[in-house]
Amino acid sequence: MTAGWSIRRRLVLLVIVISSLIIVATVLIILQSASATIRNQQQTTLYMQERDTALRVDEQIQRMSEPPRLLASMLADPALTPIPDLWRTISNMMLDTPWIGRIGLLRPYRSGYQIVQFRRPFPTSKIAPLSRDYTQTIAPDSWYAEAMSSGRTYWHSVIAGEQPHAAPARYVIAIPMRVGDSGAQGLVWIEVSAADMREVVQSTLASNENAAAHLVLDGDRVIAAFGLPMTMTDRTGNARSTLLSSPDFSRWLESLPTRGQSWMDDTDPLSFGDTRAAFVTAHDLPTSHWRMISVFSPSALQDPEVQVTLFVLIVALVGLLILGMAVQRAVNYLVSLPLMEISRAAQEIGSGDMRYHIAHINRGDEVGSLARALDAMQRNLADTYGRLSMYGRTLEQRVAERTSELDMARQFAQNNASEMRTLYDASIDLVSEYQLDVMLQKLVGYVRTLLRAGYCSVWLLNDDGRQLRLVATTPEYRHVVGVVIPSTEGIAGRVVRIKKGMTVENYTTWAGRIGWIMPQMHRAVGVPLLYSGNAIGAVVAGRGPMDPPFEEPDQRLLNLLANLVSPIVRNAQLFGQLEETNQRIELASEVKTRFLASITHELRTPLNLVINNMDFMRIGIFGEVTEEQRERLDQTIRSAEGLLYLINDLLDVSKIEAGEMQLFIQPTDVYPMIVDTLDAAIALVPDNSPVAIMADIPEALPEVPMDARRIRQVLLNLLSNAIKFTEQGEIWLRVHLVENDLEFVVSDTGAGIPQTEMERIFQPFERTSHAREMGIEGTGLGLPISRWLVEAHGGTMTVESQVGQGSVFRFSIPINPPQKRRTAQIKAAMAEETR
Repeated sequence: MTAGWSIRRRLVLLVIVISSLIIVATVLIILQSASATIRNQQQTTLYMQERDTALRVDEQIQRMSEPPRLLASMLADPALTPIPDLWRTISNMMLDTPWIGRIGLLRPYRSGYQIVQFRRPFPTSKIAPLSRDYTQTIAPDSWYAEAMSSGRTYWHSVIAGEQPHAAPARYVIAIPMRVGDSGAQGLVWIEVSAADMREVVQSTLASNENAAAHLVLDGDRVIAAFGLPMTMTDRTGNARSTLLSSPDFSRWLESLPTRGQSWMDDTDPLSFGDTRAAFVTAHDLPTSHWRMISVFSPSALQDPEVQVTLFVLIVALVGLLILGMAVQRAVNYLVSLPLMEISRAAQEIGSGDMRYHIAHINRGDEVGSLARALDAMQRNLADTYGRLSMYGRTLEQRVAERTSELDMARQFAQNNASEMRTLYDASIDLVSEYQLDVMLQKLVGYVRTLLRAGYCSVWLLNDDGRQLRLVATTPEYRHVVGVVIPSTEGIAGRVVRIKKGMTVENYTTWAGRIGWIMPQMHRAVGVPLLYSGNAIGAVVAGRGPMDPPFEEPDQRLLNLLANLVSPIVRNAQLFGQLEETNQRIELASEVKTRFLASITHELRTPLNLVINNMDFMRIGIFGEVTEEQRERLDQTIRSAEGLLYLINDLLDVSKIEAGEMQLFIQPTDVYPMIVDTLDAAIALVPDNSPVAIMADIPEALPEVPMDARRIRQVLLNLLSNAIKFTEQGEIWLRVHLVENDLEFVVSDTGAGIPQTEMERIFQPFERTSHAREMGIEGTGLGLPISRWLVEAHGGTMTVESQVGQGSVFRFSIPINPPQKRRTAQIKAAMAEETR
């Protein structure tokens, strides 16, 4: 491919060249008188330039001796040894210097010499391979002896073959050295291949564009040649012999000067076929003692002859005449004709001829770029047409294959959808079933359907965890439901123990087989029922010998069903335990209630008789009593009445728990009931007590449907509690109407109730911590009974209190309660709260 010059540049270059020829012709006429001087100056200039080139070549060769010189200086150090200390250095040196093929060391060793050679390392290891050899003596005529005796950098050429003037196969650059403190003679050398040496030399010579040819010689052997013809021809133009084997070439080498310049005529091997003599320069290379021969063709020097000057003038004149014709022909050749050919090729390609040859694709200008683009388009279109043809032939087969794949995928999706639908229905059905036995039997059916199994069984662990009980199985094996096995036997025992599923391909030969439960089962799979990480049972499914074995998807599906029902099974077990516990609690509560009702009834009757008789004795019906006896009787009567109140409270609690509390509700005048309650409360205040009972009661109060005796009991209970817990201050009873309710408010300035104990005081037999600290007597039944009685009337009771400031109790009674009270529900709720 030619250089990438555009057409415009070529036209400009053509004009410049023709104009330059005219100018050169004119200059030559002027310089004709000074042609000899110019020629001498040219020869001197060429000689000096080639001398500089020789020095650069010698400098390049001299640099090649630096590695062995560096190694020699390092080996002169007595503290170093070649192998361990320099191995890595030599390896890195050979990797960094690509032209070094081998490095060698020769040093005295014992009574002889040791030769150590390092070859170029492999790129993967980066460590130079090492070889060692030992010799007793060094032959005097060997290059080793010559190198050590030279006392300087020594060059040695290794010749391969017997061809005259053949280049050496490799070169050795050796540096003699003194080894250690003894000063014994040693040697360091590197080996460079002939190809690398030629590349180093030619890389320097290639930058010199003056000489037509270069030769670098080691004696009479060619080290490097640049620009030489390799085949010799005779005067008729026929090939005669190769250059290196030619006798003429040998004689020519002998005739060359050691240094300086000379001329050679057309009979010399390098006369370039010209009748004029060629100019030759020779220079020594001091480092390697080689010679560099530079040969210049006659055209490199200006010919001072008159014929040359006349020829140049004629060319200049003719050039002016043919300038127009040359430009026209150039444009026609470079542009018009190629574009016409490319246009014709585009038409052929457009008509479908993909084999049409496109010309001018090797050109480097715009026409070549256009031709290559058209050629690339032709190849792409041909490739596209080929692929379309191939696709057309295979389309039907691919459509059939794709259709088959889609059918398989659709069938797989339908099967999965069917399984998911069945699984969803199963989950809904199982979750909605609250009877454990029914749910487990449904689970057996779904497992058989989803896993296409002929057998399924469900096992649950007993409470002690040592046995498994069969709780559900297939209909034909229901006669073994309830069978108990150790929790370590069978598939069920195994999966419960390891807490993960397992499959058995041949159950009949399995070591843990339980044959008396399912002797026909051949394939088996089992998974545990896990709840909170603990096994509570297992699910086992089986198939016959003709059915396929269970696979991982089957085990995963069974495990999903097991995880779904495990919480349900465990909740059902816990619910059964809870029901059993509740039945026991209800039985105990019923026994307690009957006992309290019986014992309180039996105690109250004789206690009333005792109170009445002591009261008769106190007033003197049975005879005169002294003042001391009367005080004793008063104490006894108060204690008996306190015991009677306790018995009445216990009897009320037992009635409420039994749902037998009856209220006698009727319209009641509230004011007399309140006054009577205040009188009873004032009687409870000790004499000289710093506690005052105050009341705020409207005179006009409506009649309210209530059980007056029970509301008096509630009001008196709140007032008596206020008296007990108030050491000094005021106790207020306020009664007022709030919308459709009659509200009673009892407030005091007593010790108060902590917020944490607000709800606890309404629990039976519960008392505040302050009451226990102060030693205030009480059973803890007054407030619970009072709240129950208020709520039985359809009202509410609340409390507000601050420790150290007092308490406020409020309860309300509806003035117009609903006509139909759900008394039974109220009694049941109260009884449930008591329990």
